[in-house]
Amino acid sequence: MSKDTLPKRFRPERPIYLSKHNTGFKSEAEVLLGVERLRDRGWLCCYSAEKIKPIHLSFNDTAEFSEFKKDCSALSIKLVAPPITQEMIQDLDFESNVIIKPESNKSVEDPSGKIHIE
Repeated sequence: MSKDTLPKRFRPERPIYLSKHNTGFKSEAEVLLGVERLRDRGWLCCYSAEKIKPIHLSFNDTAEFSEFKKDCSALSIKLVAPPITQEMIQDLDFESNVIIKPESNKSVEDPSGKIHIE
């Protein structure tokens, strides 16, 4: 495969949700244009009016976050930190506290034919 046909690798590991609330744009169309310009530079951005979370939570590396901010300023995209509400905190707590029930490891059948799962 030549270098031109390789698929683009986006960064960071988690998507960056952009909306009118966390950018300086006044319309949805402006935000979508900003998302497309950032995606052209290799950033994993998407538009979401419902899912608003602090942008820095998408990054594991602070150097990568500062590089993202530089690209935003080069593209004239103003990042705004929206005020954190109680609802946002509850949503983040719910996402991080999801408990997955483990699968059973052992099952036993008693003499009456009843199966007991431990």
